Amino acid sequence: MSVPANDDTIVIDVQQSLAQKLKPRWWSHPDERDAQTISQLSCLATSIAAIVGLELYTFSKSPAILAYALENVVDFVSSAIVVWRFYPVKYASTDGTGNVTPEQASLFMLAREKKASVAVALVMTVLGFQIIFVSLLRLIEGESHSSQETTEGTDLAVYVAVPSAIIFGAFAVIKLKFGEELSSSSLRKDGYCSSAGAILSFAVILEAIVSEINPTIWWLDPIIAFLVGLVCAFIGFRTLCLRNKDLPLTSISWWLYSHSITPSHQTSTPSDTSSPANPTQETELAEII
Repeated sequence: MSVPANDDTIVIDVQQSLAQKLKPRWWSHPDERDAQTISQLSCLATSIAAIVGLELYTFSKSPAILAYALENVVDFVSSAIVVWRFYPVKYASTDGTGNVTPEQASLFMLAREKKASVAVALVMTVLGFQIIFVSLLRLIEGESHSSQETTEGTDLAVYVAVPSAIIFGAFAVIKLKFGEELSSSSLRKDGYCSSAGAILSFAVILEAIVSEINPTIWWLDPIIAFLVGLVCAFIGFRTLCLRNKDLPLTSISWWLYSHSITPSHQTSTPSDTSSPANPTQETELAEII
């Protein structure tokens, strides 16, 4: 005999069902096309931000704006790698048969994911050391250089930091969400890059506010930037030197070509006799651009 649900349970179920229906499909159930779209939008945003930052630096000479521009250049590269990772491709077998199984295509995309993850980790390492260098430079120059920065340069930094904090913060949330849903480490790392940009933008805003109250707290922005750089460098170094230390990362062939797929690498069980076994046959997947 079933127990009737109480009113509170019914209300909660209705609310949860309504909440699921109100969520857009790309947020609740993202697919690879959504991941590619958000990465393309990120490329567009970071390229515009980098160009604007470099142009502003030419006449403001503000270290904060220079760091902002360089961070967006690196972030653009990271997003471009993820665009390549989720770019739809056609497959062909180099044995001339043209037959590629879904298992082979899946293995090919897994290999591409691994390459993209390693490449983004390399970008994160470069980004981390770049942020560390700029922040240490500002700390070494000290308060005297900070006081020499023009009010115009500070205002420009805030003007570009406010929209950047909002836009790249939103990108970071979406990328991390998509990366988790699609089990893509490369997209998650790209989300970390966007998070770094958003945090650095918040640091510029925070420094401008605090400096108005107490000009002696000039070190707030470079300290935050230094910590962000350490985190980025650590994540990249961990991926490159710890988790993937057995991969031939210095081999050009590993980056350019797909790994060979032999019958022993396929997911069929020994009792599966649907296809004839041929231990000498080797099929390679070639990507058609």
